[in-house]
Amino acid sequence: MPFVVAIALIFLLFIFLEKRYPLHRKKTFRQGWLTDLTHYFVNQYLVDVGVFLLAIPLYVLLGWAIDNPLSIAIATQSASLQFLEAVIIAELAFYWIHRAAHTILWLWRFHAIHHSSEQLDFLSAVRFHPIEMAIARVGVGLPLVLLGFSAETFGWYLIWNALNSVFIHANIRWQIPMWMWWIVVAPRYHHWHHSKDILNKNFGHPLIDLLFGTFYYSSRKIPMGYGITEIVPSSYWGQLRYPWKKKKN
Repeated sequence: MPFVVAIALIFLLFIFLEKRYPLHRKKTFRQGWLTDLTHYFVNQYLVDVGVFLLAIPLYVLLGWAIDNPLSIAIATQSASLQFLEAVIIAELAFYWIHRAAHTILWLWRFHAIHHSSEQLDFLSAVRFHPIEMAIARVGVGLPLVLLGFSAETFGWYLIWNALNSVFIHANIRWQIPMWMWWIVVAPRYHHWHHSKDILNKNFGHPLIDLLFGTFYYSSRKIPMGYGITEIVPSSYWGQLRYPWKKKKN
């Protein structure tokens, strides 16, 4: 029950913020919001639970790899240092998973679902095909498990990641000084990633994008058109089937 209440409060908070400080004027319950909610519940309660259940035997099988001097050293660190290291490692892993989803065709077929939103808001953060979500969870979580980070640290990372993802997709016009971006990234930065014109930039944290040459930002203008040229179904079941459909020439 406390978890459900927390989700409801976050939902209401972002509805208020998007109404009070909108980057673009739009309806609160825009087209596709019910589809996005369905994605959230399926990914949260089926995919995440499935990945967690898979992690248990995986942890047992890979126990020999986890029991090493590096993982032992990590386990003796403070919780705050573990969390900081986990965020850095996970963000690096996510960057390359995300970038691969834009460059490898079969991965893009799944990732296109996320980019099909033509009106971006906080709920767009949860529009992910279950298979892509499972790949991301394993790809980010496996390095943390192998390096010996505690389950508690991984749990705190998941909470931070969820809140950060909702914030950077939000339809909020807040400008955040760039020197603060290593802590809090302005939504407008990620909005450029969803722009039809700047699709292959801003895959992750700005510092990582700078490091690998995929950084883009303009303080003088805002992205005006979201989405992709491909026609992706608007229904949940249509989006589930979309990656498996043969592409017409």
